[in-house]
Amino acid sequence: MSIFLQVERSAAGMVEPNANVIFDSTAILLGNINYDNSSGIITLLESGVYEFYWWVATQTSLASEGAGFVLVPSEGASLISNSPLKIGEVVGVGIIEVETAPVTVELKNNTDATIFYSSTVPVKASLVVAGTNNETTGPTGPTGPTGPTGPTGGIGPTGPTGDTGPIGPTGDTGPTGPTGDIGPTGDTGPTGPTGDTGPTGPTGDTGPTGPTGDTGPTGPTGDIRSYRSYW
Repeated sequence: MSIFLQVERSAAGMVEPNANVIFDSTAILLGNINYDNSSGIITLLESGVYEFYWWVATQTSLASEGAGFVLVPSEGASLISNSPLKIGEVVGVGIIEVETAPVTVELKNNTDATIFYSSTVPVKASLVVAGTNNETTGPTGPTGPTGPTGPTGGIGPTGPTGDTGPIGPTGDTGPTGPTGDIGPTGDTGPTGPTGDTGPTGPTGDTGPTGPTGDTGPTGPTGDIRSYRSYW
């Protein structure tokens, strides 16, 4: 007999370290399986082999190592899914074999810090269980109709910028362009300042003697004086 479970979470919020992811709606529950939406615990009520598929859309994480979740059964090994990115989608898949029922299964935050659900997508997390018990099964029934398309996952983070490519070779020098027309003559500039006076030049040679001037007029006659001799 086939056993199926599909649960989803639409509510925003966060999940604390080592706390369970709580799915708030059950899309499919078929067969001997149970889900408690108050605790997030799945109970496998029959022995058999169960396939688990899950994803959680994360907005951010306070953990230094990114985001991670772990599927923890009450019997057997845990199944870990993690991502080095704090924003994106953490996806996990695994198989649990139940030999002695019942077995409980929980999906937990396995980091040491709070993880916040994405705020940009309507469905924050989803988990699907597909199992078969160990009883003899009848013939396979007809294939059911295709289910509705699931929601688009969140946009992944932008990748790192690639390295700058090498510089290409220098192109050939282009031909010399034609000589332009002669421009108009500019305006005459202002007159510069007067230069300093130069040094005095050497004394020139003595010129030739000029001609004798005309005789001047006769002067007046002087007074006559007598002198007595005492010899």
